[in-house]
Amino acid sequence: MKFSIIKRAYLWIGLWIILMITSIFLFVKNLNLSKDFTGWIQIQVAKVLPKDEVVKDFKKVLEQFKVKNPKIAVNVSQNITDILIKINVNDAETNKITTKIKQILLDKYLENDKNKILMFSVVGPSFGEYMKSTAIKAILYGLILMTIYLLFAFIGIREYISPALIGLIAIFTMLFDISIPSGAYWILMHFNPTIQVDVIFIIAILTIMWYSINDTIIIFDRVREELLKSKLSRKDPDFSEKYGQIIDKSLWLTMRRSLGTSISTLLVILALYVLWTWPVKLFAFTMGVWVIAGTYSSIFFAAPLAYLLTKSSR
Repeated sequence: MKFSIIKRAYLWIGLWIILMITSIFLFVKNLNLSKDFTGWIQIQVAKVLPKDEVVKDFKKVLEQFKVKNPKIAVNVSQNITDILIKINVNDAETNKITTKIKQILLDKYLENDKNKILMFSVVGPSFGEYMKSTAIKAILYGLILMTIYLLFAFIGIREYISPALIGLIAIFTMLFDISIPSGAYWILMHFNPTIQVDVIFIIAILTIMWYSINDTIIIFDRVREELLKSKLSRKDPDFSEKYGQIIDKSLWLTMRRSLGTSISTLLVILALYVLWTWPVKLFAFTMGVWVIAGTYSSIFFAAPLAYLLTKSSR
C-alpha cells in the first residue's frame, strides 16, 4: 500500500541523522587499525616460545619507550612462533625498540642462534601515516569527482533544484552509506578483537562510494523527468504541494526497481559470505550492510531532503 514518503520527511531524516551519528561515534571511539595503518614489528622464529613470557618481556620494552597502548600478539603453530607488535612512536624510537627486542629474543630465547630467526620485519609509523593519508585522499577525490558529475547531470532542472544542492545531498547520502557499514563493522571488532580496519575494509568503503551514488542518481533522474513533464511553475500558488506529489510519484515509480536491485545484490553478497574465506566474508558483510543502508538513504533521505530544502516558491 502506497503512502506519502514526503509527508514524513522529518521522521526519515531524523532517523537517518541518529543512525549516522551513532555509527560514526562507535566506529571512531573503538577504532582498531590493522598493521597496514600503524608501525609494526613482525617476527617469526623456528622455535616454540612461551607466549605469556614473551608478551611480558616485550611489553616491558615498549613501556620503557612510552609506547601508548602496546599491542603484542603471539601465535605458535608447528614449531613456529609468530609475533606481531604494533607501535605508534617515531621511526627513531622504532629502531631502538627493534634493537632491544632482537637482543632479548637472541639472549633469552634463542641462545644467540640467529639462524632460528626466520623473519624480522619492521615498518615505521611513517608508512602507516602514508597509508592512512592515501586512503583519506582516495575517499575525498571520489566525493569531489562525483559531485562534479552531478553538477552537470542535473543542470536541466536547476529551476526547481540546484545541481549544487543535489551534489551536496549526494555527499550526505554517501556519508550515511559509509557510516552505517562502519558502525556494523565495529560490532564485529567488539566481539572479535582479531578483526581490524585493514585494506580490505578500505576497498569495501571505496566500492560503496562508487555504487551508493547509483540509486540516488536514478531517483533524482526520475524526479527530473516528472518535473519536466509536469511543466510545474514556481509561481503556482500550490507549488509546494504539487512539487511534493511529483517527488512522491517519482519515488514510488523507482521503488520496485530499487528494492529488486537491492534484494538481488544481497543474494549475491550472501553467497560470497557463506562460500568464501574469511577476508572475503568481511568484505561481503560490509557490502551487505551497505545495500540495506543505501536503499534507505536513497529513498527516505535524499529526495525528502531535497524537497524540504527547495519546496518554497519564489
